[in-house]
Amino acid sequence: MQERSDFNFIFYTTSGCHLCDEAMAMLAMHFPDHVLRIGLCDIASDDILIDRYGTKIPVLEKMENEEVLAWPFNIEQLAGFFNLQGFNSR
Repeated sequence: MQERSDFNFIFYTTSGCHLCDEAMAMLAMHFPDHVLRIGLCDIASDDILIDRYGTKIPVLEKMENEEVLAWPFNIEQLAGFFNLQGFNSR
């Protein structure tokens, strides 16, 4: 099992979340995981995470400074969050 510190970003999600599936498809299509190192965290197993993100998922968190980006977000907002200069979504 990988530790949170193994990742640059954490993607908070839960089973049956269609918005999470949509966000994950956007990430997979435009942002290669091997470059960004995104870990998945199911909030269902943690009451604190449910309280914090239950109505906001999907949520991405930067591990370096705990900045979060909550749904809804688009490709350009993701690129800014990931600090990708010159990103082109075409």
